[in-house]
Amino acid sequence: MGSGAQDRWGTNVDALWGRLYANASREVAPRYGFGFVDIRPLYSAPKPAREAAAYLSGYFISGRGNKAAITETVQSRVVPPLVVYVSPKLTRQTFCTMRNLRRGRRLFMYRAGVAERPPWPERELLEVCVVLDRLPPAFARAP
Repeated sequence: MGSGAQDRWGTNVDALWGRLYANASREVAPRYGFGFVDIRPLYSAPKPAREAAAYLSGYFISGRGNKAAITETVQSRVVPPLVVYVSPKLTRQTFCTMRNLRRGRRLFMYRAGVAERPPWPERELLEVCVVLDRLPPAFARAP
C-alpha cells in the first residue's frame, strides 16, 4: 500500500496512530488503573457479522456468563449515569473538557497553517492552550 492508501483501519497513518495509542495505553494501564487493554483487535481482521452479533447479544440477555444485561447496568443505582464521569470541580481547575479538546484540534490545525484563526475570546483561547500545550492552569488565569 502506498502512502494514503486505505486498509481496514483507515489510512496507513490512522492504523499506525491506532497501534501507537493502544500500545501506550497498555503500557500505562497498570499505573493509572485502566484495567485490561487488549490491542489484538488492531492487528487482526474484524470478526464476521454473525460472530460479532453473538458476542454482543450477551450484553442484552440476562444470565449470559458474568455480564449484566445492558438494561440492568443502565438502571443500576451504583453505576454512574455517564460512562465516563469527571467532576466539574476538576474540569474547572484543569480546563480539560471535551469542548476544549475539540478546540485544541482546531487550534492545532490553525498553527499548522491549514485553518483560519479560531474566533474565540482571549480567555477561552488561553484555556485551550493550557490543554493543548500542557501548560499550568495558572497560565489561563493570569490577568
